Amino acid sequence: MKLRTFEGESVQGELTREYPVSRDGFPVLLVTDEPFSPDEAEFFLEAATQEELELLKEGGYEIPKWEA
Repeated sequence: MKLRTFEGESVQGELTREYPVSRDGFPVLLVTDEPFSPDEAEFFLEAATQEELELLKEGGYEIPKWEA
């Protein structure tokens, strides 16, 4: 998925359940191989598949859409 930082920088994100900080199998957001909890994920969502949107919701992430 494509994300933007608060500074507007484009970054690539991915969701995985295969990470040590994944609690009880919940998806964890990785950006440049660094995990972010729902409270730490300070990004805007630029593009994501339906599956990625569902995983974000399941993981408790509320990432606002990027408004260009």
